[in-house]
Amino acid sequence: MLEVKIDGPSTPVPKKRGKYIPNPQNKTNLCDFLSESVCMLGQQQLPSEKNLVIAGGFENGRQAVIVRRGHREDVDILESDHEEADPNK
Repeated sequence: MLEVKIDGPSTPVPKKRGKYIPNPQNKTNLCDFLSESVCMLGQQQLPSEKNLVIAGGFENGRQAVIVRRGHREDVDILESDHEEADPNK
């Protein structure tokens, strides 16, 4: 299957999405790119009194970060997985 690593906004996207979307790694790469992009935008444009929490969209699906204007920090306390969240186990 075709794999595309997104290095930036100018990375070309395949014209045949039917070959791009079925690959789970492409979905991971796209989510990671979007999460990193939102982090960068937040550091540049968030009002100083606002915080943004992003979780689950990074290459490491368990990573969570808090973004403030000019600052980004990992938040370990938010880290979880499905097994921890399942009250029946």
